[in-house]
Amino acid sequence: MDNSFILFDHIQINESEHLDSFIDNLSQEQSLFIVKIALEHAHKKGIFSINETEVISKSIRILNRLDLEDNNQGS
Repeated sequence: MDNSFILFDHIQINESEHLDSFIDNLSQEQSLFIVKIALEHAHKKGIFSINETEVISKSIRILNRLDLEDNNQGS
C-alpha cells in the first residue's frame, strides 16, 4: 500500500513518519515557503475572494522584502 502524498501540489511525502520529521525540522525559510505555496494552493481552489487574495499577496511581498533585508544585513 502506497502511503505517499503531496502537500499543496508541491511537496511529496513518502510516509507519515517523514511528515513528522519534515515538520519537526522546518527552518524559517522553509516555513515561509510553505505558507506561500499553501496560500497559492488555496487561491487556485477558490478559497479566497479577490480582495482577500490581494491582501495576502501584499503580505507575502512584505515578508519577502523583510526577509531579503534581514539577509542583506547579515552579509
